[in-house]
Amino acid sequence: MIHDLEIILHLVRSPVQSIDAVGVPVLSKGEDIANARIRFENGCIANITSSRISPERMRKIRVFQEDAYLSLDYENQTGEIYRRENGQITRDKVPIEREEPLKQQLISFVECASTGREPKVSGFQATAALELAVEITKRIGGIAKTIYFVAGEASADNHGAALMRELRKAEGDLCFVGRGGPQMKSIAGKEFRNWIARSGVLGLWEVIKHYGYFRKQFQQTLREIHEHKPNAVVLIDYPGFNLRLARALRAQLPSQKIIYYISPQVWAWNPARIKKMVHSLDLMLCLFPFEADLYNESGLRTLFVGHPLIEQLSEKKIDLERDPNLVGLFPGSRAREVRKIFPVLIKTVHELRRSKPHLRFEVASASSELAHEIERILKPRDRHLFSIKIGETYEIMRRAFVGIVASGSATLEAAYFRMPCAIVYKVAWSTYSAARLVVKVQHLGMPNVLVGREIVPEFIQHRAKPHDIAKAITRLIDDPEARQEMIAEFDKIAAELGGLGASERAAKAILAEIA
Repeated sequence: MIHDLEIILHLVRSPVQSIDAVGVPVLSKGEDIANARIRFENGCIANITSSRISPERMRKIRVFQEDAYLSLDYENQTGEIYRRENGQITRDKVPIEREEPLKQQLISFVECASTGREPKVSGFQATAALELAVEITKRIGGIAKTIYFVAGEASADNHGAALMRELRKAEGDLCFVGRGGPQMKSIAGKEFRNWIARSGVLGLWEVIKHYGYFRKQFQQTLREIHEHKPNAVVLIDYPGFNLRLARALRAQLPSQKIIYYISPQVWAWNPARIKKMVHSLDLMLCLFPFEADLYNESGLRTLFVGHPLIEQLSEKKIDLERDPNLVGLFPGSRAREVRKIFPVLIKTVHELRRSKPHLRFEVASASSELAHEIERILKPRDRHLFSIKIGETYEIMRRAFVGIVASGSATLEAAYFRMPCAIVYKVAWSTYSAARLVVKVQHLGMPNVLVGREIVPEFIQHRAKPHDIAKAITRLIDDPEARQEMIAEFDKIAAELGGLGASERAAKAILAEIA
């Protein structure tokens, strides 16, 4: 079969999208007849059938596409291609070499070894065919269980990859499919889609503007789950897409196992939706203790697994002496956030320098692209005031005396690294106005949400005034008691986040569901 797969990959020249394979026992306890259907991203479908009990040898390859059909019969040395052109069906003969492909490859290998010529089948092609054969064998033999993941943002890709690694440690032959980001794809392989660049939009207007794209992806995701028939669908955060997907899956595939990892913060914006989620989900895996209580009270089976952030940050938590003149600036991880928030931080820096001209400012950037956006916002006269650091968020949090942090996961990171800070956030007014209609919590920053009161000063939207932010930062610099009070609250929060092993606990819970 491997040699047939090499032929198919050579003919189609497109990444594999999905594999369906089945084996049937006839005369033995194993699979005597097997069929594999391979769907490619360019729309082609290849079909291979093999039998070890047929009285006649048979080797056929069939490749379908929208306007053509190719059939190769290696035993009878015949090949045909059918095309649809201008409403007419045409048929042409395809010449087939009479030598067995394996024999040809061996002869070619010997010739290449002696002459230095390039082989007919490269190592890359042979490896790709072997990997495909292994995946087909797993599906035929029922060896591997399949988990379909959906993650739509960079942080979810990070947590999803950690979860995949723990799942593989526990059960090495699991098959991962679905959609997420580059980290998850690097673990899952070819069939996994990296869609983060387009899926991770921010704000109401951006979602509306890309509605057509999301509608198409939603339908495609449903089709893929129907095709793969996974043992479980694991939805990671991303509630706008994933909660709708869960409802659709429950309606279309009532017996499908659906697990939600990193529970959506519906308790903040629509607690009534929790009761609806009971009917769509089989299991919720949450990061905060109070979430487990809330969901379980509503009848949704929920486990508190802890926050995966802890295991990622624990390796970075090295005690360093803080620089009393260093202020860390964390304007967000998305370009749209940076464009809204960083101008406020620039003005805040000028306010701070009026009374403390010796202060230095380091800006954390998640990528070189974001660094370019930050540089674009800076005026030439201000550039000497800021040092932009790419990929050094945690290092800055360990060294900075105080920080100004955009609301999001960075606020929990600041708490873990015990960096006193203020929280700032701004979005488009349409997004903010819509959010105010549905948000049911008093605070936006997670440290404040977890404690239930404002331990970190928040400056949100129209309250994000440079003078007020500078005043709060100055207090954290000058008042040791205020600093220590905030740090003590941060230590309590870190202790409640579950310690190390969150991804491992989540993996064990998922495997228990599909056992």
